[in-house]
Amino acid sequence: MKNIITNSPAKINLFFEILDKRPDNYHNIISIIHEIPLYDRIYLDIVPDNQQKINISCEFHGVPCDSRNTVYKVIEIFTKRFNISDSFYVKIKKNIPIGGGLGGGSSNAVSVAKRLNEYYNTHLNKEGLVDLVLELGADMPYFVYGGSCLVECTGEKVTFLKRTIFKCFLLLIKPEFSIDTTWAYKYYDDNLKNKHTTKKDINDLLHGLLHGIKIQDLCLIQSNLYNDFQKIISIKYPEIDSIVNFMVDNGAMNAIMTGSGSCVYGIFSDSDTLYKCLNCIFKLQFNFTHFVLAI
Repeated sequence: MKNIITNSPAKINLFFEILDKRPDNYHNIISIIHEIPLYDRIYLDIVPDNQQKINISCEFHGVPCDSRNTVYKVIEIFTKRFNISDSFYVKIKKNIPIGGGLGGGSSNAVSVAKRLNEYYNTHLNKEGLVDLVLELGADMPYFVYGGSCLVECTGEKVTFLKRTIFKCFLLLIKPEFSIDTTWAYKYYDDNLKNKHTTKKDINDLLHGLLHGIKIQDLCLIQSNLYNDFQKIISIKYPEIDSIVNFMVDNGAMNAIMTGSGSCVYGIFSDSDTLYKCLNCIFKLQFNFTHFVLAI
């Protein structure tokens, strides 16, 4: 039996624009995604018994432990492609909230795919891994590369930018409610008339952000954050805009929702200001999960 332990990172979206809806009901997007040091831990036991079993366990409420789980799906795809009949026993220790726009499920699947590729010497390069995981989710290809990436089309076109792009402190706030990505896209389509930002403004933000990443300028990066989802999703969940505004009013350089939500992150230049802001949020007396990260 082979025992493998791997960490599976979360991500945040620094930029997220929805371009259009395709005939296949997927959406073309432009996004800049950045890896953050918040991890799930995955324990994978491989048993060469020719039984071809997949067993998933996770104590985190809301995580499916059957064929709906992304790790289950990626093992199933991998073993079929390479004609492998071993059994797999997986334990997922969750730290990344679900339904927060942090990509935990996608990251779990890609992290396991990478370890399987190494263990079985199947020699998949990055393009091969993208091809393996693409059907499972739009942000799967990003996690093949990690770091900071420009992501286009439905998520399959990934351009690696930098491994690290700035040094700062992040405060992540996950409200008690979660948001399903499929629902978020439908709600966005139904409420598109409420999107008031012009295409020129969005392009200016993208170019400013890309330049900020290139020269590693935190001030330029934080001033060009953008998420198409935020104003639309906040119609249904006004708490999101409230958290964003509260962070900015209490010392954050900027704050924004990541992905389809519901997690909001604030960028701080120092930890003292961050903790002062967090203490103010505690006084609001609403239910949330928080993470403080140095990146």
